[in-house]
Amino acid sequence: MDIPQPDRPIMPVDYGVPATDMSGSLPWSWVAERMIHARVYWLATVHASGRPHLVPNWGAWVEDQFLFSTDSRTVKARNLAANPHLSVSVQGTGDHAVILEGVVTVTSDTGLLARMDDEYERKYGMREGRPEAYLVVPHKVFAFADFPLTPTRWVFEAN
Repeated sequence: MDIPQPDRPIMPVDYGVPATDMSGSLPWSWVAERMIHARVYWLATVHASGRPHLVPNWGAWVEDQFLFSTDSRTVKARNLAANPHLSVSVQGTGDHAVILEGVVTVTSDTGLLARMDDEYERKYGMREGRPEAYLVVPHKVFAFADFPLTPTRWVFEAN
């Protein structure tokens, strides 16, 4: 996956986030590090009625991509079947956060699934062993470590 050049998220001027000055912005490696080591990921989907649904979930960061699994009977799986848009977030200590917005696809790529299983085993002490998993195709990624100095955004496609 090609990582786009970072820029600043659009925020009110009084927040103090530099609009164009990229000094202090975060590198993609900072995002990857937090996604790799996160144990719990917060997934936000949308019910058909428009009501949000937010749940903690296990997952894996593989080749700069986020993968997770869930039973097809869960609310999040039913929501994703109707509307594949998803937000994923991890939060560290203090003002550290990563927020990924994108669309899920179902993958049966055996190489990705094997790497996902390796990550599950490393983090959770078990292998998923599923024939498919959800793969998040990112549209935007936001990260910050020290607000208001570091907010950084990567836009993967025009919305």
